[in-house]
Amino acid sequence: MYTKKRAIAILLTFAILFGILAAMLTVGILNPFGFFAYDKLLHLKITSATVKTLYYDEIPNDRFFEGAMMGIAAAAGDPYTRYITVEDSKRFAADIRGGFSGVGMYITDGEDGTVTVVSPIPHSPAERAGIAAGDKLLKIDGDGEFDSTEASRLLLQEAGTKVTIEILKADSGETVELELVRENIVIPTVDAKMLGNDILYIGILQFSTHTAAEFAEKLREFSSGAKGVIIDVRNNGGGTLDAAVDIADMFLPQERLIVYSEGGGKRQDYKARSARFTDIPVVFLQNRGSASASEVLIGALRDNEIAVSVGEKTFGKGTIQNSISLPCGGILNVTIAKYYSPNGVCIDKEGIEPDFEVELVRDGRPLSALNEKDDAQLQFAIRKIRERINY
Repeated sequence: MYTKKRAIAILLTFAILFGILAAMLTVGILNPFGFFAYDKLLHLKITSATVKTLYYDEIPNDRFFEGAMMGIAAAAGDPYTRYITVEDSKRFAADIRGGFSGVGMYITDGEDGTVTVVSPIPHSPAERAGIAAGDKLLKIDGDGEFDSTEASRLLLQEAGTKVTIEILKADSGETVELELVRENIVIPTVDAKMLGNDILYIGILQFSTHTAAEFAEKLREFSSGAKGVIIDVRNNGGGTLDAAVDIADMFLPQERLIVYSEGGGKRQDYKARSARFTDIPVVFLQNRGSASASEVLIGALRDNEIAVSVGEKTFGKGTIQNSISLPCGGILNVTIAKYYSPNGVCIDKEGIEPDFEVELVRDGRPLSALNEKDDAQLQFAIRKIRERINY
C-alpha cells in the first residue's frame, strides 16, 4: 500500500514538473524578448494591467494590441518600419492602387520627431494650399500629439469633411493655420504631352502597381515623333520599387545595372532586360519632393549616362520596405534593405543633387498651376533636351 501511494506521488510530481517545463518551453518559444526573458514578459503584463486598472476610462483590449504592435515596429528606430492598423490598412492598400480620400500629401516621421511632408500630390487640397516638401505638420484639429501613422488616420477621412492643420513652413519658418476640405483623390500616375513637335513630356505623379504600364503606353503613343523625353518626377514621393525598375528598364541596354539593394548581408541586383528605347536622350525634372522610387529612376539613368537632371536636390529616401499582411488584418512595413545607384551611391538622408540646379520662383502658386512659360525648370530642361537632340 505504501509502495502504491509512493508510486502515485512520484507520477504526480513528474506530471507537475512536466507541465511546468512544457509551460516554460511554450512561453519561452513565444516570448518576443528572448527564451529566458520571462521577467520582461511579466513586466509587460503588469504594465498593461496597471494602465487598464488605473486609467480613468475604459481601454478596449484591441487598442492594447494595436499599441503593442506599433511599439514593436517602432523599436527598430526607423521611421519607415511601422505597423499599420486594420482600419488604416484599407487606406494603405488604396494608396498603393492609386486613390484615396484625404487632403493629398505624402508624410513621414522626421528625424526631429515631427511629421514631415515628403511631397504634396498635384491638384490636391494640400498643394492648392501651398503645402510643400519639408514642411512640418504641427497640429491636426488642435491636436499636436501624433506620429505619421496617426496623422494619416486623422487626415484620411471622408471626402467633403473639413480638417484644420497647423504647418511650419520649410522655406520661411512661418507657422500657418490652414483649413482644408478632404477630397476623393484618384491619382492618374502618368501624364504625357508633346512639347512642340519633337519633345515628349511625361510627368510621373506616383509609382504604383500600374505606373510602368501607363508609362509604356505613353511612350508607344508618342514615340514615333519624339526625339527626346523629359521625365518630370517633381513632388513624386515614390511608391513601389518595381515600377521604377520597370521604367528604367525601358531605356537601358540589356544587362545594365539599374539599382542594387543591400540588407541582411545580401545583395540583390536589378538589371535591364528589354532595351526598347535606348537611343533617345532623357532629361529629368526633380525637386525636394522627389523621393524613394523617383530617386531610383533618376540614379539609374544618370549613372548609366542616359539622362541628366534639372531642378533641386531630392528628398533622400534610400530604403526598401517589405509590406506583410498579417493574420490580424493589419500590415507590417519593415525596412529590409538600402538601395544603391549603379555607381554605388546610397542617397538615404542625402538626396541627389541635380546636374543643373534651377530654382522655381516661389510666388505662391502650386507647381501644377504653373503654365509652361512660367515654369523655369521646365524651360531649362527643354533647352537641355534640344542641345542633346542636336548634339
